[in-house]
Amino acid sequence: MKVRDVLEGLKSRFWLILKICILACIFTAALLIRLTPLKWGSYLTEFDPYFQYYMTRWIVSRGWRGLLDWFSWYKPDLLFWYPYGRSVAPSALPGVAFLGATAYLLVKGIGISVDLMTSCAILPAFMGAISTIFIFLLAREVESDEAGLLAALLLAINYSFISRTVAGFYDDESVAIPMFILGLFAYVYSLKREKSSIFWSVISGLCLGYMAMTWGAFVYAINIIALHAILMFFLGKGSKSLSRTYMSFFLVLSLIICLTPKWGLGYVTKPTYLIPWIALFSSLIYEVEIHVAPGLSKRIWHWYVAGISAIVIGGLSLLILGHIGGISGRYLSVINPLLRSKIPLVASVGEHRISTWSALFYEFQTSLILGTLGIYFTLKRRTAPDMLICIYGISSLYAAASMARLTLLMAPAFATLSGIAFSQILKPIQASLRRELPIAKRRLRVSGGIGPLQGAIALVIILIFVAVPIFSPYLEYVSRSPALILSSSLPLAGEYRYTHTDWLSALEWMRNNLPPDAVVASWWDYGYWISVMANRSSVCDNATINATQIREVARAFLSNESTAVEIFRRLGVKYVVVFEPFQGIEFGRVFGIYFPDPRGYGDFGKSVWMARIAGLNESLYISYSRLIVRDRSFTIITPANTTEAREATLYKMLFNSPSRRGSFIFEMDPNFLQSSLNIRWDGVRVDISEPKYFKLVFESKPNGYVLVYKVIYSENASRSD
Repeated sequence: MKVRDVLEGLKSRFWLILKICILACIFTAALLIRLTPLKWGSYLTEFDPYFQYYMTRWIVSRGWRGLLDWFSWYKPDLLFWYPYGRSVAPSALPGVAFLGATAYLLVKGIGISVDLMTSCAILPAFMGAISTIFIFLLAREVESDEAGLLAALLLAINYSFISRTVAGFYDDESVAIPMFILGLFAYVYSLKREKSSIFWSVISGLCLGYMAMTWGAFVYAINIIALHAILMFFLGKGSKSLSRTYMSFFLVLSLIICLTPKWGLGYVTKPTYLIPWIALFSSLIYEVEIHVAPGLSKRIWHWYVAGISAIVIGGLSLLILGHIGGISGRYLSVINPLLRSKIPLVASVGEHRISTWSALFYEFQTSLILGTLGIYFTLKRRTAPDMLICIYGISSLYAAASMARLTLLMAPAFATLSGIAFSQILKPIQASLRRELPIAKRRLRVSGGIGPLQGAIALVIILIFVAVPIFSPYLEYVSRSPALILSSSLPLAGEYRYTHTDWLSALEWMRNNLPPDAVVASWWDYGYWISVMANRSSVCDNATINATQIREVARAFLSNESTAVEIFRRLGVKYVVVFEPFQGIEFGRVFGIYFPDPRGYGDFGKSVWMARIAGLNESLYISYSRLIVRDRSFTIITPANTTEAREATLYKMLFNSPSRRGSFIFEMDPNFLQSSLNIRWDGVRVDISEPKYFKLVFESKPNGYVLVYKVIYSENASRSD
């Protein structure tokens, strides 16, 4: 008996060590994948991370005291949204900056020398890797160790999650999602353990509270947890652990929300907080029924449930139809994607587009199928943790289908659900391999049961099924793309040779050559780069806190020069930056034929959205045409042959750089192209004159993609044509 106990103990320890080793390997692989972009240098990618870096730098410059000083950062910072400036504390969330500053100060405190930019670039990769441990804990708590390991593996290689936790992506999601996963684990842990429910629910509230200090999508997190509580009470599956867990969680989270300057006390009275309040009242009534009035009439409870259901259904209906105010247009466009067409500023962002099912399958692949199967298993069991993960999975699938950016929210849900499905499928296979499958004798006579061989074959098939995403080329593409500031906003991957460093050269030139008080206008995408990296004031950026000012910039770019000059005069602009990654057909090193980027990555392609935001007719500015070269056909966009397009200030600045003047395809004779160069083009010819009130002072290297113009404020300039 003692020998058997010893053997069982050794066996359990072996499996424990094996699982720890597997999880450690997954963590290491996740970290290495995400650190790959550092091969090109320690840069931040995208645009928003540069503002997070700016806040982190401000905090670090004050030491540990900066964490408290941040809450008093109310004086308008004129580097952003000139001439009005930006009050940082009430308009920004400090979660990323706080964590980045804390990590940097701790590393510096123990004597490790690292610059702040490198520290900020590495942090997202570490948070993405540690998320695999958090998701393991969550799936393990809901299902089993096997479910946790698979969930960790799938999250480690999920394409949408990698893209938001890769080195350099120092932004909200890289911190908020790990906090969300850890908070869900603590919440589920509390639900399953009545004696420790208060402690773990407080931990959950702290995690979700930090998510609220980091990313606006926390409103989704609290609402799915609240919906879960309401649903469990509605189904008659309420419990002490559920009511106490939710109440503790709600109070801690709400306190942190009220202390966050951007949200404040008023946030808990908004329509987005209605469902959490209903869940709180439901929990209180349940506690009253148990402790104060055990004989509370079921009829009263039923009337309460009916009333709450009517409020929720009616509120959601009005919300979907857009009749409830006080909610961000971005949130409303997720619930009802049809509203997006009425909000061009939201629709103009590429990551706000509606996802296609092919794109979803491409990003999630086998986990989309396994996750759907996991929803079936959770609905079949209907325990409190199962229902929470089920609600999370279904709602995140809808959100991801509504807005491409929110595939990030779907990643942890479907990793967990895939782990649940895998564990449920694995159980009978394990039993068959051990010859322990409980099959009735009568059925055995018909089917012969599942033998070890069949079980082993089924297991191999499942493992192959799971391994498919690992060998997808998209995994390499996401992890090996250089920072956008290195590739001039172009999606490049592979063996990049620093051939598109135009924005770096332009920002360096502006930092070293423009007057310290220079105000620079550009389209809002590049505002953070100009303010943080060039240290010059910009008039708009990705925060979009002043839609009117963005509309004015759009109108200036698409108006004639006189109107543009007057708009820029009101904004105090001295320089204007425009960007276009020109494409072309080159004939040797001397001659080439160029046209705007057909994918719309430059300002010309974005001028469609400028027109929509400014309330102009976009068809008056661009035209579509066909280009045929060596029997290959391309659709390209060029300026329309209209007065509006010919006089547009943006087009005059884009298409008059010295290196390409007179070589754009829409300026050339189609007959000459056909007879001399064997190029067929069916577009219209357009002659765009040089700008009169804008002087080119810099053309970026090595490609001339970024052009810096100085505004000439001449008293002779007419105020209207």
